[in-house]
Amino acid sequence: MAEPPGASTSRSRWYHSVWFVLAMLFFVMGPFALPLLWKSPRFALWAKVALTLALAGATWWALATGVALFRQLMEQSSQWLLLSP
Repeated sequence: MAEPPGASTSRSRWYHSVWFVLAMLFFVMGPFALPLLWKSPRFALWAKVALTLALAGATWWALATGVALFRQLMEQSSQWLLLSP
């Protein structure tokens, strides 16, 4: 008897592979890849929580670094404007 459409099979989809999900999380999509992580059957609950926390920390660091860089560039550009004749 044939399985109905949408029934789960023992073979996972290519987008649930561990390396694909990790690449999407940390190199391509960042926080937008979290649904991909949480829907993947290849990760245990503890791994999903740990990766979510790691990604939250990496995102916070990237945003904080970006804001600090922007502030430094604005400060330097205002000094350059004051020094120009």
